[in-house]
Amino acid sequence: MHVRFLTIRNFRNYAKCRIEFSDKINVIVGNNGTGKTNILEAISVVSNIKSFRGVPDTAMIKWGEAAYHCRIDAYNDGETVFEVGCAAGEGKTSKKVKIDGVSIDMFSEYIGKFPTVVFSPADVLIISDSPDIRRRYFDSILSRTSAVYYRTLVEFRKVLTARNKTLKMCKARGKVDTHELSAWDTVFARCASQLIEARGRFLEIYNPLFKESYARISDDDIAPSIEYIPSARGNDPEAIIEHLGTVSGRDFLYGTTTIGPQRDDFAFKGERGALFNNYASQGQKRTAAIALKCAEGIYIDRLTGSRAVIMVDDVFSELDEKRRRNLLSMLDRGNQVVFTMVYPERMDFGSLSSCAFYSTDGEGTVRTL
Repeated sequence: MHVRFLTIRNFRNYAKCRIEFSDKINVIVGNNGTGKTNILEAISVVSNIKSFRGVPDTAMIKWGEAAYHCRIDAYNDGETVFEVGCAAGEGKTSKKVKIDGVSIDMFSEYIGKFPTVVFSPADVLIISDSPDIRRRYFDSILSRTSAVYYRTLVEFRKVLTARNKTLKMCKARGKVDTHELSAWDTVFARCASQLIEARGRFLEIYNPLFKESYARISDDDIAPSIEYIPSARGNDPEAIIEHLGTVSGRDFLYGTTTIGPQRDDFAFKGERGALFNNYASQGQKRTAAIALKCAEGIYIDRLTGSRAVIMVDDVFSELDEKRRRNLLSMLDRGNQVVFTMVYPERMDFGSLSSCAFYSTDGEGTVRTL
């Protein structure tokens, strides 16, 4: 699948903009602050109904306006139009999504239909930051490639919120309501079991892709492995319910659920089980972050049968020449790719498929070079 046209209105610094893309390699050039990344963000919003930057919708509405609208005319054995719009007012936001002009009420029926992968300098936080960052990242991949996982995750989060609310009420009263808590435990354990098993199966496929990508980018470095570390004992509902019972006193004390998928981690480990984050250099962490995204693209392509649009947001400036060359080679595998960069002359695009070049000026205009 590839973007044929991107049309955006009142999005970030763009009042109105329409861009026609090449189905192969696209390079958006401009100084920092001119709106290069905003174009990638608009594509990611259409793909995932949210920004890859993790910002609220109100932050993406152009200053002084009340709503934004993003549309992509995509092509994959036929044309499909994807639209996402968001309006803000009186402290509330409302969002609508459409496919070929038809409103989609259930986001689970939209997510994954137009797959994308974004490479960003902030990806290194997946390696070096908190478990919550890693959970969100891997949950995102699983949600975009499995509607069942996405629906289970949504249900789990609702049950978790309800269970935590019950715990807080019990703590306020100074007494545990075992009957009400038991009812939530049953649903919690069922959803948690499904998520834990799905995450384990996912890593069996994803880990080899990640290690191969890391090795190809670095040439000579030994790739770390990704290990899933669940906080619950066992992965069947009965075992999880039993574990919830053993930590019920702790849950009551803190007024929150202390085990389950919301507490799990994905640990990067090197030889003999050493934590990658404890010994890796910044260059190795950067390589691992890029390898994650390369593996993500391959995984999505295989699972969905549709080539994801690859967006690379100025990550080359932090790589040495060898790693830049290796990454370019890995990305040139038939997917549509959109690069943003300040200094395109530092890159050797001659080895790639035909390229289209664009420039941003910071005034909401994109020109073809």
